[in-house]
Amino acid sequence: MTVYEAHPVSSQDRGAFLTLASNGIHALRQIDADTAVCATSAPLRRMRVCTDDGQEIATVALGDSYEPVTEYRS
Repeated sequence: MTVYEAHPVSSQDRGAFLTLASNGIHALRQIDADTAVCATSAPLRRMRVCTDDGQEIATVALGDSYEPVTEYRS
């Protein structure tokens, strides 16, 4: 699998990571690609939404990294 960056110039906040929800991991499992992705990724347990000056406006729990039905990876 190859992921291409859409932005012509690198930025600190762009292209930092790609998040896969459990349904994406299940789709990769169907084509035997989940093992490679999970071996080179980290579980994502929560997501923070912040303003441009860094003020947190929301935090969302993203499931259990040990439960395949609710797993998120980044």
